[in-house]
Amino acid sequence: MKKIFLLLLTLAINFGISAKTLVAYYSYTNNVRTIVNELVTQLNADIIEIQPAEEGLNYDANGYSLGQELINTINANPSLSSNYPAIKDISVNFADYSDIIIATPLWWSHMAAPMQTFLLNYGSAMAGKNIGLIVSSASSGISGVVADANRLIPDGNFLSEHLWIKSSQVNSAASMLNTWLLNTNQVDPVDNSKIVVLSDPHVMAPELLVNQGTAWTNYLAGQRKLVDYSKVLFDEMILRLKRDIRPGLVFITGDLSKDGETVSHEYVVSKLDELRAIGINTLVIPGNHDRGSNSNAVYYDGASTRAAEVASNASFATLYANYGYGVGSERDMNSLSYVCEPITGLVVIGIDSGTAGTIPDATLTWICEKAQQANNAGKRVIAMMHHPLIPHFTGAETFLETISVTDYANVRNSLADAGIRVIFTGHFHTSDIAKDYNADLSKAIYDVNTGSLISYPCDYRIITLSDDLTSISITTSSITEIETGDGFANTAKTRLTNSVKNLVAAKGQPWSLIANVIANAFIYHAEGDEDKNLIAQMIITAGSSFLTGESLTMAKSMLQDYSNYGDADRQDRTPDRTLDIELTINGATTDISAIKNDDEQKGFENGVYYDLLGRQLAHPTNGIVIYNGKLYIFRQ
Repeated sequence: MKKIFLLLLTLAINFGISAKTLVAYYSYTNNVRTIVNELVTQLNADIIEIQPAEEGLNYDANGYSLGQELINTINANPSLSSNYPAIKDISVNFADYSDIIIATPLWWSHMAAPMQTFLLNYGSAMAGKNIGLIVSSASSGISGVVADANRLIPDGNFLSEHLWIKSSQVNSAASMLNTWLLNTNQVDPVDNSKIVVLSDPHVMAPELLVNQGTAWTNYLAGQRKLVDYSKVLFDEMILRLKRDIRPGLVFITGDLSKDGETVSHEYVVSKLDELRAIGINTLVIPGNHDRGSNSNAVYYDGASTRAAEVASNASFATLYANYGYGVGSERDMNSLSYVCEPITGLVVIGIDSGTAGTIPDATLTWICEKAQQANNAGKRVIAMMHHPLIPHFTGAETFLETISVTDYANVRNSLADAGIRVIFTGHFHTSDIAKDYNADLSKAIYDVNTGSLISYPCDYRIITLSDDLTSISITTSSITEIETGDGFANTAKTRLTNSVKNLVAAKGQPWSLIANVIANAFIYHAEGDEDKNLIAQMIITAGSSFLTGESLTMAKSMLQDYSNYGDADRQDRTPDRTLDIELTINGATTDISAIKNDDEQKGFENGVYYDLLGRQLAHPTNGIVIYNGKLYIFRQ
C-alpha cells in the first residue's frame, strides 16, 4: 500500500494535482463525530457529514428498533435503492480527492443505514481511490460493516487495516487514530530530530469570559497582547504541531497562562495531552504570569469581575507533571528548575527565573553543577528560561525593568562556564538571537529569544538537531492567519504598534515626540533581522539627524540588530530567524593534556573521571579520560 500511495503522490505532483483527503461521516450518538473531530487535527482533510432527510428520528427508542428495521429492509434486497433511507443532498466533487475515509457507527452488525445510502449513491465515484474505514460500535465486531463497504464501493482501493474504536475507547481515540494513520502511511511519524520552541502563549480559558461587557473591553484596551485571540492561536499552534510539523519535542518558555489562572493552565494541559497522545513530548517552564497573586486573574462578567484561583509553585508542578515535573526529571529543591534528558545524549535544563527575573544563588549553583556533570559525561546541554539571559538591545531597560534576568552578567558567565551553549527564552515578545560570552570571552552562549504567540508577528521556532547532536539549525515561522478570517496579521501588527507608541509617549518629552518612530522601530525589531530591512535602515539614517543620546543609542542598537551596542569586546550581530549553532562540549575543544599518576597529581586523582562514553570510572585508567570537562591522556 505504501508503494501505491507514493506512486499516486508522485503522479499528483507531476501532473500538478493536489492529493486531497475527504472524510465522510455519519454520527447519531456523537461518538463518531468526536472521533472525526480528532482525526482532522492529525490529518489535513475536508469533511462532509451525512444526515438523514427526515430530522428528529429517535433511533435509540425501543432498543434501537428503528435502526434494526432499516437494516433489515436493506438486507432484504441490497440492490434495490428504494430500500435505503433518504439522506440530505450533499455537494462534493469526488474528482478532487485521492483518499476517502468513511467513518460510521455499527447498527445491528452492519453499517449504519444513512451511511449505506451515501455509499450506494456515490460509491461508484470512489472507484480507484484509497478508502479508509473507521467504525464505532459498543462491542460487536466490524466484519459486517467491512462487507457492506466492499459491496457499496466495489472498485475502491481499501487500506490494508481498518480502524475499530469501541464506545468505551472514544477517550483514547487520539492515540488509536495516530497508530492507524501511521500504519496506513497517511501521516509521517513524529520527527525526533525536531524541537519546536514557542513562548508566551498567555492562554485564557474560555470560561473566564462569563459575559461580554465593560470589564473585559476596558482590560483589552490597555493590552498589546492579543489575549482575545489566545485560545484560537494556541489551538492553531497545537493543530500545526499535530498535523504538519510533528516534532518529537516541544519547549514552551513560560507565560503559558493569561495570569496564572488554574483554569487556564488546565486548558493548556488538555492541549498538551493531545500532543502526548500521539507521541509529541513537551517541556515547560513557568513565566512571571504563571503563579502567585495577580490582580488580573479574574472572571469577566459584564461590568464586574471576580477573582479566579491562581496556581502556586506546588500546583504548577502538579499540573505539568507530564511536562517536565514528573518521572524522568530531577528537581531543584529551591525553585521550579529541573534537569532531564528527553533525547539520549541531550540534556535539557529548565530554569525557573521567578516572577521578577531572579535566580537564587543556590539554584544557579545547582544548574551549573548539573550542566557540568552532563558535559563531563560527554553530553550536549541546552537550557530554557522565561526571562532573556541578556538585554537584546541597548537601553531596553528604559521601558521594561525585567528586560533580562537580574544580575545577568553573573548568570551569563556562570552558564557559559558550565558548558551551556544555547538557552531558549521568551518574555520580551520578540524574535531576536544574541550571542554573548563569559567573563574572559573564552566561551560563547546564544540567547535565542522567541516572540510571543499572541503578539505580532506570532512567531515560533523549529529546531533541527544533527544526527550526532553536535549542532542545531534554527528556522522561524509565524501564524499569520487563523480561523477568524483574513486580516489577522494586520490586526496583530496594529495592536502592537499602538501599544508601543502609547508606552513610549507615556515617558513624556522627548520620548513623546518620537513615539511613532520608536514604535515602528520596535515592529522591525520584533520581526527580527532588522539590519537586512531597507525601511528600517532608512529610519535609522533619517533618525540620526534628530535623535540624540540614549534614544539614538537605543535606535541604532535595535535597528542595526546589535546587542551590547558600543561595547567593542561584546558587541554582536547575529541572524535572528535562521541560524546554525555548534553544540560543543565544555572543554572538549582544548588540547589533550598528558597527565602522569604521581604525587604531583593528587587533585586530579581525587576528582571524578569519565570515559568517552560518559561512564563514570572508579579510578583513572590508561588512555583518554574526561576530567572536569577536559580530555586527558592518562598514563600510569
